[in-house]
Amino acid sequence: MTKKQNNWTIMAAIALLVGLFIVFIAPGLFDTTMDQLILKQSKQATTLNAGHLSRFYVGSIYSGIEMLTGLALIAIAIALYAGKKWAWPTAMALLSIPAMVNGYIGLGWLENLKKFPPAYITFFLSLAAFWVFIFLKEN
Repeated sequence: MTKKQNNWTIMAAIALLVGLFIVFIAPGLFDTTMDQLILKQSKQATTLNAGHLSRFYVGSIYSGIEMLTGLALIAIAIALYAGKKWAWPTAMALLSIPAMVNGYIGLGWLENLKKFPPAYITFFLSLAAFWVFIFLKEN
């Protein structure tokens, strides 16, 4: 196996593992982050306002998008293994979604609760995978 084929195999394995993580584990981390943040901001859900309700709404939509992103990464792993040219930029775009959104969601947690947000596990994992993909791609 050549170095180039080996890199594509590593990228396929990373896409598969990150995809499985995003589908099965990341939604729980995201929900925990959102729930505790909203409880803190709304004084134990006694004063819900438009901001809290919009966070519920956006969080619900993003949970679905995150699940689809994970499923797409799992599906793309086969194309990465085969070395398809279109698979690399698609995987990069998919890996950027959880990094961006979970990074943003965790900011409210850091500001209000002063602790490490559970959603940052997904943020750091997808960001690390993103950088590994950059370094493994031969330019």
